[in-house]
Amino acid sequence: MYAEGSAYPLRNLWDAAVRHYSIKLTCRVCGHVRILHGVGLWWLYERRGWPDGFAEVTRRSVCIPCRSERRRVVRNPAFELVHEEITGEPLPLPSVSEWKKALARHR
Repeated sequence: MYAEGSAYPLRNLWDAAVRHYSIKLTCRVCGHVRILHGVGLWWLYERRGWPDGFAEVTRRSVCIPCRSERRRVVRNPAFELVHEEITGEPLPLPSVSEWKKALARHR
């Protein structure tokens, strides 16, 4: 997956967060769409120590409406990188100092 106008591939949440992408997840059963802030989602995975590859994101993601209404766990939503506004409750973002430490660590 490549960013528009870039020769460098997007491999994980870190790459998406640094390039200011949001993550769009669409349930394959009910069609529910959730757009998450790239930095917020990366920070969630970073704090929990989870691998942040795109395949890992779809593997861990669960459709909440399907789970609450149909009592069925639906995983592996359709995954897209977008430049759109987030939907739903925003994820917490890292502090400025944590973000700067992460930028320095990945250079």
